[in-house]
Amino acid sequence: MSNTVTALPFVAFRQDGTIESHWNPERTGDYAVDCATGRNYAGQFAAMMRDGGNESLLPWIIRAMPRGQEMSGVEIGFLTALSMLVR
Repeated sequence: MSNTVTALPFVAFRQDGTIESHWNPERTGDYAVDCATGRNYAGQFAAMMRDGGNESLLPWIIRAMPRGQEMSGVEIGFLTALSMLVR
């Protein structure tokens, strides 16, 4: 796995290569599928961090996520998987 943010599938980039959004995941509207996607994204993010990724990226990801009722399974799966990794 690459240790750069460009390898993360949920980060959106502008044409000039700068980050447009730190959180722009694919969503299907199917809660179970979206939770699995979120868990997959968390695994990729954790692997990047273990490989020497940017330590300041997580707050930017969380800041870009929707809040409350607007959260989807992708966010729930991502955050739950990350919390399980630190146990």
